[in-house]
Amino acid sequence: MNKGDIVTLEYSREARQRIICGLNWDPRQKRAGLMEKIKGIGGHNVETHDMDLACVMYDAQGKFIDGVSGRPEETTDQSGKIYHSGDDNTGMGEQNDDEAIFLEMKDFPADIHHIVFVVEMQSRHTFKDVEKPTAHIADAKTGAVQFGAEMGGDYTAFAFARIFRDGDTWKLQYIGDNY
Repeated sequence: MNKGDIVTLEYSREARQRIICGLNWDPRQKRAGLMEKIKGIGGHNVETHDMDLACVMYDAQGKFIDGVSGRPEETTDQSGKIYHSGDDNTGMGEQNDDEAIFLEMKDFPADIHHIVFVVEMQSRHTFKDVEKPTAHIADAKTGAVQFGAEMGGDYTAFAFARIFRDGDTWKLQYIGDNY
């Protein structure tokens, strides 16, 4: 997909119609040199590479409804239909996704019309400081990735994608903006 492209969101009608937005990364393996140690004094953490996945929900008019992230008080939305796997501040997890947000589309709240997924560096690093930072949206039943994107460069935040209602279907739009 190219930036701005919109496709119909495919997901199985089985297993509660679950969609997953996953985030993967690994820290670069290098020894901290003198410059990194100096940066550490100023709060640049060379030991951990904390990337966070979050989503924000809006109604049909674009009014904020709720948000979900890895922070303990924000892991589940008000309806219980959107929830986060929990914060991973190292990128060294054994699982496929270091962080994930799950959406249970069956009986989804009628007031939620737009869900925007964002990735943010929390450890004063940039995307170029981690190995292959990627995000994807997949059908959680089959594991089939509908869309994935790699982040890079000297940025600390990435507006990945949004899903939105279009009548009785859900659409997926690739945003792809770095900040």
